[in-house]
Order: sequence, then C-alpha cells, then structure tokens
Amino acid sequence: MAVLYREGFQMYPAPLHMENYLLKTMDSNVLYLLIEKHGKIVSIASAEMDPKTGSAEITDCLTVPSERGKGLIKELIAALEKELSARNFLSSYTSAGLHPLASI
Repeated sequence: MAVLYREGFQMYPAPLHMENYLLKTMDSNVLYLLIEKHGKIVSIASAEMDPKTGSAEITDCLTVPSERGKGLIKELIAALEKELSARNFLSSYTSAGLHPLASI
C-alpha cells in the first residue's frame, strides 16, 4: 500500500507513503479496501471513521494508470459504504479534486 501511495501521490498532506503510518491508521479508525490484479494492488480507497458523529470520510482513493476508467474506485466506494452501514455509520462524504499535476 505504501509503495502504491508513494508512486501515486508525490505530494500529499498525510504520509501515506510510510508503512508505519498506514499500520497506525489501521489500528485507529481508518478502514482500507483494495483491489488486486495478479497479486498487485491496482486500486485502493479508505474511510476515516468518526464514531462520535457516526460519519466517515471516503478518502485516499487511487488507481494505477493502467487500470483507470474501469470503475474500480466506484466499486471500492460502494463496498466501503456497505461496510460503514453494517457498522452503523449514518453518513459518508468525500471531497474530490484534481491533483495539481494531473493531466486532463
């Protein structure tokens, strides 16, 4: 996961490229889901859960360039929402934008 984030997010406010940071977030209130192809992660997304408010932010979504346009993030978000609902979270949200270096 750290390698994928390192390659996909060269500039990001959270240190997702650090394995120990990811492990720490997994032990807190962050749920990660991913899709693998031939044993390699090709798409990933997470939900930062706030048990106090019963809400979660869908964040850190990334798909490798060769797999983009196949609806993988859509599948991950649907799966995250299903899992959040099963855990009695009442709402989820996200903010989306283009990376400043993204090509359109």
